[in-house]
Amino acid sequence: MPHQTAAELYESTRSHACAAALSAGVGTLADELQERLTSVQRWSLFPPRPEIRWPRNVLVAPSCPTSLHSSSAWSLSDFRLLRRVGGGRNSTVYQAVHCPSNTTIALKVYAKCTLSAVTRRQVQREIEIQGRLDHEHIAKLHGAFEDEQNLVLILEFAVRGDLLRHISRSGPLTGAWIVNSVLRPTLSALDHLHQQGIVFRDLKPENLLLACGTVKLADFGTAIDLHQERPLSRLGTLDYMAPEVLRCTDRECPDLAYGPAADIWALGAMLHELLLGKTPFSHSDALVTMKGIMEDEVHIEGSCASDAAQDFILQCLRKDAHQRPSVQELLQHPWLQAAEVEQGESCSLPQQQCSDRSAPIMPAADGIRDIIFRSRRRRASKPQASPQRQLGRPSRTLLDAPQRDHTSVV
Repeated sequence: MPHQTAAELYESTRSHACAAALSAGVGTLADELQERLTSVQRWSLFPPRPEIRWPRNVLVAPSCPTSLHSSSAWSLSDFRLLRRVGGGRNSTVYQAVHCPSNTTIALKVYAKCTLSAVTRRQVQREIEIQGRLDHEHIAKLHGAFEDEQNLVLILEFAVRGDLLRHISRSGPLTGAWIVNSVLRPTLSALDHLHQQGIVFRDLKPENLLLACGTVKLADFGTAIDLHQERPLSRLGTLDYMAPEVLRCTDRECPDLAYGPAADIWALGAMLHELLLGKTPFSHSDALVTMKGIMEDEVHIEGSCASDAAQDFILQCLRKDAHQRPSVQELLQHPWLQAAEVEQGESCSLPQQQCSDRSAPIMPAADGIRDIIFRSRRRRASKPQASPQRQLGRPSRTLLDAPQRDHTSVV
């Protein structure tokens, strides 16, 4: 494939986005959605349909024994919605309470009428991948259900919000604080993912949640399992995209597939932001940002970054993905070793009272660790109002921080 300039990449981004939008076919989304999803015994979000043919590149979630689908299914009436705490282009996230157990959780709500083919595939990946992960630094997915209007994910709630909101209030961060309170947990989570062949693809401060004195990786809407698919899409958030991700503009060129090294680049860009207040190639013009990522050298300025920290970041931001270190190699970097000595100086993340109320809200099944997904079979009743109508107009004063939507081109 001939080398593309930054301008050509930018134009191809727009043309691919337009083509994806036009091919979605709004009038046929509902029918196509039912045809593409598997039966309730396999994915448990939609009623079963006969003779369903799956596209070759769509991931099917592991099946759960039918006996685990209890008659007491979830619905939005089981939850008391407290406030809107976030969201993106396709979803809205609410803080809520599961009334029967009095458990505080987060509900991530997708409106069915807005789901394009790309979004449907992303939601399915998100449920399948996050639902089988069990790690102290990864936010838990407790379950998922649907009603007539929405797809709803039940997620672990972080009482302190995300890292971006925290640093916007706290001001400059010390290197030792970043290493011990943010970097080590993040590397631990990435190591867990990469060992299973999972690429996160959207590492940034907004996707690191603060809970019980640590950070947890959240929002698996862009994650992909390399055992099931090859990542050939330009997907993620532009400021944190690796050069090899920006080169993915043509699905007919499998040699352009990228891997876990894309997460290492994003880690370097995030650390640059935490230490210096901005990402390496941040600019109001997306074209300039893309050109910087593809062509420009990284320059770290400022006395707040030690020599070891600068070396760590520069290793992560190598243009050639094959030259970037792995997570295991980064764990042996001198910056982390030096930070262990300074650990007494570094503050820990703000603690909140932690209780058993954060435990999963569904009944456990003996010998089964996997998340139980239950589909609600409706009796004849009035359609339930969407969360937006139940809550009324969301308050604009709730932990507001700039949200950077995913850049998604396939």
